[in-house]
Amino acid sequence: MYPLRSIQFLAELVFPAQQWQLTDLQRLHAKCFERESSRYANFQLVQGGAQLSNPVSQQGAVSAAIVLPDRLRIQEQMTGMAREEFEKRLDAFARAVFSELKVPHFAAQQFTVQSLATPRVAQNAVDLMGKAMLSFSNDDYQLFEQRKPLLMGVRMSFPTAPVDEGQFHSRIETMQRDPKSIFLENVGVFRTQIGEPDCGRLTAQFVQTYDWVREQLLGWVERCEGRFVP
Repeated sequence: MYPLRSIQFLAELVFPAQQWQLTDLQRLHAKCFERESSRYANFQLVQGGAQLSNPVSQQGAVSAAIVLPDRLRIQEQMTGMAREEFEKRLDAFARAVFSELKVPHFAAQQFTVQSLATPRVAQNAVDLMGKAMLSFSNDDYQLFEQRKPLLMGVRMSFPTAPVDEGQFHSRIETMQRDPKSIFLENVGVFRTQIGEPDCGRLTAQFVQTYDWVREQLLGWVERCEGRFVP
């Protein structure tokens, strides 16, 4: 299997609308700071809530958790965080929100996993996408007046399954700034009411979303490259 380089993990947890007091948000920050898995160094008020964040070392990177009146977002973008670390952060932060903010339950959940993979045979990801994934022929390319596409991709949506409860919305695309890499994204949408005793289900939902990228999406890329003819 190709090495998978994850560049963003994002969790968005929706709950019944609340009005926060500053002391509540500060108490949540203090609670999260006690544990390394949920630690955020900075605290900043935003409209209707607060943003907890960590310093980052490169432009465009984000390590933050945002508490809004009706949802919270946990984001790690280009920070190098491993999936196992994000799972621990998701679980610890959600439990802190339950205990310190007294949120009654999460009514819906959405997880986003974005990753990169580099094909082994194809030197150009656009060629792999066009020839092996979309079955473009030379005649097909001629329809575009000899202008070979710079970017190509596919989008797919998958319904819930008997085992996996989420709906998946997936993208597989080439990247103009990195023509050798394939971009893979999966958004898992779950409409499950989760209370504090069931908090562990959040990690299971994230794992389902991640595994769809690693197994199904990446597996399809590998299968397509197996029949790729330069």
